Parts: sequence; structure tokens; C-alpha cells
Amino acid sequence: MQTPESRETSTAFPLVLGSPEQFAVIRDTVAAAGYTEAEIVRRCELVSIYRFATRRDGRTVATDIDSAFGVLMRLFLDHEALPWEIVRAQLGDTAAQALRALGLVAEVRDGDLCMPTVLLYPTRSLLIVSDAASARDGSPMPVDVVFPAITSNTGHFLAMLPETPTGDLLELCAGTGIAALDAARRCQHVWATDITERSVHFARFNVLLNDIPNATVAQGDLYDAVGDLAFDRIVAHPPYVPGRETVVIFRDGGEDGEQVTRGIVTGLPDRLRAGGTLHCTCAVTDRVDRPFEIRLREWLGEAASGFDVFFFQQATHGATEYYLNRAIQGHEPWSDLESRCRLVQQLEIERIVYGSFVVRRRTDADRHPPLTVRRRSTPQARGADVMRLVAREMAMAVPGMNDRILDLALQVNPAMQFSLSHELVDGDWIATECHLRLLNEFAVDASVSPWIAALLIRCDGARSPRQILAELQEEGMAPDEPGVEAELARLLLALAIKFVLVAPGEVASRPPGSSPALSRVALAG
Repeated sequence: MQTPESRETSTAFPLVLGSPEQFAVIRDTVAAAGYTEAEIVRRCELVSIYRFATRRDGRTVATDIDSAFGVLMRLFLDHEALPWEIVRAQLGDTAAQALRALGLVAEVRDGDLCMPTVLLYPTRSLLIVSDAASARDGSPMPVDVVFPAITSNTGHFLAMLPETPTGDLLELCAGTGIAALDAARRCQHVWATDITERSVHFARFNVLLNDIPNATVAQGDLYDAVGDLAFDRIVAHPPYVPGRETVVIFRDGGEDGEQVTRGIVTGLPDRLRAGGTLHCTCAVTDRVDRPFEIRLREWLGEAASGFDVFFFQQATHGATEYYLNRAIQGHEPWSDLESRCRLVQQLEIERIVYGSFVVRRRTDADRHPPLTVRRRSTPQARGADVMRLVAREMAMAVPGMNDRILDLALQVNPAMQFSLSHELVDGDWIATECHLRLLNEFAVDASVSPWIAALLIRCDGARSPRQILAELQEEGMAPDEPGVEAELARLLLALAIKFVLVAPGEVASRPPGSSPALSRVALAG
């Protein structure tokens, strides 16, 4: 799947898998210095660690070296050399020796300077080591570079993962192993795998650095690294940038960008346990009459009926526009633009779509038919929100819900916004349309008839939609004709899925990261 084709791999493996005592010294030194994610964000005046900028990038705050915190920042986030005498003075001789013994720093200029060999940073209550984002001298990155785990894309990937406990978890295309190591505290065991020897070495170092006993790191092409094992949860942030050759392994995903993603999905029938889920964040393509979620289901082959598919779209670009912008930004040579456009035409690519998808293996207890769902998500969406919506989709798809929803005591989401449009008819202003807007994680933006809006406003959790409809019909505000109830039920189901309609108290009572069970029980139980 991930095969380097045109560039040399890194020859230097600076990190040494040292002793537990040496790793403990590093952890103690970092803790004593207050070198935490929260403190870096505060001192650097950041929104989050995923927006970190180095001094070379123009950062002007948190640049001192008269403290242990400042020395660690300058060495392992700014990636700058410092005099050894300053390093020893602020960190102590024992820590300086441990840094050098583990290969985190090297001596340069006749031993006067301490040069960091890697980045070392706190994130998600872990200490993570990676390569620098780019070479100090501006030269091209080696094909197997271990990309930092504090980029905005990695931040989005991690945010979209559920934080609920599970049994065995596998992270594919792991790089630093950040997702697996973060999940280890909630899992029975975690595996982190990558095709490159360098990433595997770095991930093993990170396991030791964080003293995580229930983690295994293995090298191989996707599932090849784990033999015949199956898992309760699989997570992946695969390479997805289209490229005719692999220039950088963590980034390049084959000619259409989907090569590695396809391999992940096609392996699920043999690797995902019943009730288990795959969580993947990447860019994919919509093609003529074949949107991504339909093609994803096709990748599952003969086992497709045993899975539910949920795709959460966050951003889209026209295919030709996407490649044109890449050329303008210098990511691809202009000479490749013509061949790119031919490929778009040949594969019938309409759009490049960035988002996350969840593939769930069905169980014998499932009552809903196999689902293939696409929803729009906002940057505010998190893994807990995604799984809450997955549970909602399954609950709403249970046979008979079309009839049952009319008799459920629901309330309109307190965050809903209504706006009415009026037209002048025979001298009177008549409401002709109502616009619904809900700025939640899945961005509801829809228009309905005014009588529907009147019904929604009266949904207070004490009466059912069927009762409210009867009231409106008696008042002459809603149509009283065959088929109205069936039409209303279909609309209410669609609105309930996106939390326009909720069980009484549901929105206020759901704590961050809580189980989605409340949504499912309230509407389907």
C-alpha cells in the first residue's frame, strides 16, 4: 500500500531505546520545568498547541532561556542549538546526560553547543518525540520523516476520535503513535503500526518515554504488521495527498489519493470485531454518480451488508480547482497540471472532500437495516458528537420509527433559531416560509412551511407531535388532509437525527464525552 518509490529513506536514527531510569529522568525534568501543553499555550498566547509557531516562523513570546521551561522550548519546539553550559545550568547535569544518552540531543561545534536531534513536546498528557516539520537547511524532507503530532490536521484527527473505553485498539499509519498512546489509558491493549522503520522506532521510543505497559508497536504494510489479530476499534490518519509517486510517505496517497484508505477499508471484514468501529480522517473524492460513501461501501466487497457507513464531510473543493490551487501554492509543478486534469476526467472525479468517516461492524442485536449516511459537520464536532449522531442514525432507522415518532414527547432544541419570510397577498403580509438554523456540530440549515415551524415551537416535551398537529388543525393553522401525518413523520425523523428535536433535558444533561446511549434510549427505547 505505502511504497516509497523515488526518495531515499533516513539513514540516521538518533533516538536510543535506553533504560527505564533514563526515561524517568526526562519525565521528571519536564514535570519540574512545568513544560506542559497548557503552559506552552498560555505563554505563547495560542488558541491550542496545534497552532504552535517557532521563532523562525515569527513567534516573539516565550523566548527566554533563563529557565528550564525556556531551555526546553528553545531546544525541542524551536529546534535551536544552545550552549551546553546553559542547558546544564537550567536542567542539571543528570538531565543533560540523559538527553544525550537517549539521543535527544547531540554535541556540535567541538562540544560547545547542544543540538536537538528531534522535537519533544507535551500533548494530550503525553510526551511525544517526532522529527522536525522541515529540515533546518531547507533541504527536502526524507521520504520516511516522522511528522509532528501537533499539526492542525493531526489535531482534527484526534478530536474526531471517541474517548470511550474499548478492548483492543489498532492505529494504522501511526507515525509517532499519538492516537494509540492517547487511547492506551482507556483500552485493554493498543497497537501502533507503520510501514516505515523510522516511525516504528520513534513510536517505540514514545511508548518507553511515557511508560505505557499496554502498547505494542509493529512494522508492516497496514494489517500485515499484526498477523491474524482482530480489533474492537481501528483508527487511522492515512496519507491522502494525490501523487504519481511517493515523495513523502506520511503524505502521499497514490494517484487518486485513496490508495492507502482503500487498503484500510478492504481489510475490515477480517480485522474488525462485531460492534467495532473504524475511525478515519482524510481527503477523498466524489465521482460522477458515485459519491465517496457509496464507493466506500463497495470497497467492503461481499461483506458490505455487515457494516454501517457514516461519512462526516467538513470541506469540499472542485477537483480541477483543487489541483490548480496546489500548483499556485507550489505543492505541485505546473507541468503536472495537465496530466492531473486528464486524471480527473478519466476517473470522473467531481470533488475533493475532506472529512472523517466511521465504519461500524453490525451485530446480531441490530434492528436497523445497513446504513450508508453522509452528514455535514462543523469544526466544532468532536468524537463524542460523531458517535452520538451515529447512535441517533441507528435509532431513527429502526423499523416502525416513522409511526412512533409522532407519539414521542419531544422538545425543540433550545438553541434552534427561526426566521419567517412574508409576502404581501391581497394587502396582508402572509408567512410563506420558515428558515431553521441550528449552529451545532452538524449545522442544520433548512426551510420548512410556516405551519411546521408553528408545530416545532409548540414541542415543549409535554405533548406529542400528533397532539400538537391536532391542535393546529383545529385552529386552521395546519392542513387537514390524507398523508399529512406520514409527511410530518418523515420530516420529524430527519430533524430528530440532527438534534433539532430532542428528549426533554437531553441537550443540557449531556456532559462532554458522555455515552450516546441517552439519545438512543430516549428516542428508540
